[in-house]
Amino acid sequence: KWGWLFFNASINPWAARVLGYRPDEMLGMSVRDVLAPDVRHEFDQYIAAIRTEGAAQGLMLLQTRTGEKRIWEYRNTLRTEGVAAPVVRGMARDVTERRRAEQALRESEERYRTLFESATDAVYVTTRSGQLLDVNEAAAGLWGGPREELLRLNVSELYADPRDRERFVEEVERQGVVRNLEIRARHRDGSVRDCLVSGSVRRAADGTVIGYQGVAHDITGRKRAEDMVRASRVRLRALAVELHNVRE
Repeated sequence: KWGWLFFNASINPWAARVLGYRPDEMLGMSVRDVLAPDVRHEFDQYIAAIRTEGAAQGLMLLQTRTGEKRIWEYRNTLRTEGVAAPVVRGMARDVTERRRAEQALRESEERYRTLFESATDAVYVTTRSGQLLDVNEAAAGLWGGPREELLRLNVSELYADPRDRERFVEEVERQGVVRNLEIRARHRDGSVRDCLVSGSVRRAADGTVIGYQGVAHDITGRKRAEDMVRASRVRLRALAVELHNVRE
């Protein structure tokens, strides 16, 4: 919503209401009076600019009667013709909520990026066809090569068994998420790594699936340890049978 504001001459009800005043209370007040204290020093610079250019636009930080900070987007012009003395005529709209939402979005994206980069598990983002769009350093480490080269691959090239990729796509398309799907990932040197993969679909604004995002946890070491334990148990059982036969 736009409101007209005539400095020191008149003010419309919308502008006064947003600032917590009645229109008659604001008549005679300077715009400096409703600027947030920490930006009032910029008012003289603004006045000098509008006198020189005849117009000004941008954002101003205001403080309401209750002390709340509000952000207005303004377009002001200097009128000198047809008036006894120059006046500044301004039009502004309150963009506080939009700016706060934008700031919250930026902070959320920064937090996501920090988590993405610092994750010890491989994190990746792909298109629906499997083209890699983004990977973290842990993913590059799991593959065994630089991130730039990894991003030139299709994720299907990283599956040792193509059927694992098919299972992932089938489940994530059906349920929207995949949790702890055991797959075998191909290393750059040709070796194979055992991984647990969890992922989810990525959607456009209209809900269309446009790709997937996932996390791969390397369990190769654990699997090897489990294999060693199983092999040891087999040997122990064989030894027990042999000892029993010796006693017999």
